[in-house]
This record gives sequence, structure tokens and C-alpha cells, in this order.
Amino acid sequence: MTAGGALVAGGPVVQDGQARVIDGDTLALDTSTGEIRIRLWAIDAPELETGQPGQAARRQMKDLVTERTLSCRRMHEDRYGRTVAICRRSGDDLDVSEALLRRGWARVWGRYAYADDGDPARAAAYEAAEARARRAGRGIWRE
Repeated sequence: MTAGGALVAGGPVVQDGQARVIDGDTLALDTSTGEIRIRLWAIDAPELETGQPGQAARRQMKDLVTERTLSCRRMHEDRYGRTVAICRRSGDDLDVSEALLRRGWARVWGRYAYADDGDPARAAAYEAAEARARRAGRGIWRE
């Protein structure tokens, strides 16, 4: 971590800040060193362009992070220049991605969950959360 607390390449750097929701799997983190665009690691939520599912996923993300401080651990940078990170709410330590999966508003993006820079134990927990949401018919898994 730099003196200003910025996310840097090459390690599990944690950055705290207030989040602004972009969509169901992307947010902007307002930090002491400026805004950082963050794509949540190993999940994929419906895009806004899909209509109701995308809007619902965005609402769920807002419900989870609005007016909360997040701590985000950098995993890598994606091809669009966004920081890919695992974000947890400060205070209750809730994993935002896992919560979206439990609510049924995201799916595990396996190709990234088990990549070289991944976290296999967390990926397995994410898959279990998605499976429970599927079985319960929550979110995008409603029939």
C-alpha cells in the first residue's frame, strides 16, 4: 500500500472507501487518493442492458453497499483497466460478491475464479452460495 492507501499492482493491497454503484458487479470506490473503478472478482451479474434483471442486480448492489465503507483487496487489473477486487463491508465484514450470489443476482465466473491469481477456497464458497440460490429459485434463478 502506498502512503495514500492506493491500490497497487503485485499484492493483496487493501483499500477502504465509500462506494458508488455502477452496475451489479462494478462500483467506484471513493478513496483518499481519488476514485478507483472496481470490478468484483469472480462473479458476473446481469448487464444493465438486459432490462429488469440488470436493474435488479444493480439495486441489490446498492442495497449492500450504499453509505457503507468497503475494504477491497486487489486481485489484478482487467483488460478495461479496472481493478478486480474482493470487497468486504467494513464493520460486519460481509463479502459483497458472496452476498450477491446468495441473493441470486450474480453467477460465479469460473474461468476467473480458478485462474492463477485466484483464491480457490473463496471460489468454492462462491459456488456453494450460487448453488443455494439456484435451488431456492432466488434472483435470476426464478422460474
